[in-house]
Amino acid sequence: FERADLPDPPALDGIDAVVLRKALAAASRWSSARDGDALGELGTVWLALEQHREASECFAAALELGTQRERWSYLLGAVCQRLQWNEAALTAL
Repeated sequence: FERADLPDPPALDGIDAVVLRKALAAASRWSSARDGDALGELGTVWLALEQHREASECFAAALELGTQRERWSYLLGAVCQRLQWNEAALTAL
């Protein structure tokens, strides 16, 4: 994660292997191809793990760099609303 310029992941001990594989696959896609949508996929993992701030960072980057802009905008708005960042949520949504 550090070499890919990604935030440190949460403690992954005891995390389901499917979730861990999804996080590592997204990080790998970002580090090898700079695929912006991979950042959004990583954001969905962080969201599932209740890492809301990290998810918001991933969704914001995916919105800027990815191709699935509507998806990342919606998820960014939803996580901002969860964090009670109302202005950011309205902007994203």
